[in-house]
Amino acid sequence: MDIDIIIRIGFFINDLHRDIQRLHSQQFDDHQPDKTFTVYRGQGLSKEDFSKMIKTKGGLLSFNNFLSTSKNPSTALEFVQQAATNPDLVGILFVMT
Repeated sequence: MDIDIIIRIGFFINDLHRDIQRLHSQQFDDHQPDKTFTVYRGQGLSKEDFSKMIKTKGGLLSFNNFLSTSKNPSTALEFVQQAATNPDLVGILFVMT
């Protein structure tokens, strides 16, 4: 990457870093170490990908991208319902603790 570009976006990177630190502090200041929290993700998977996932049930599941999640299951279910309108997709609700 060109060093000039890095210098130009340095302010943005610094600001983003501060925002991430602030959000982390807000989320975990009241968090008790022995208590977990649950997040939800709704998405559509192709029938082929869904079949592959079912075959590995109980195993490790990894994603090669960032995931948006919600603490509200209703929010995630909206994405599941949207995916279910496509006959080529299977709507999936991931529950992560």
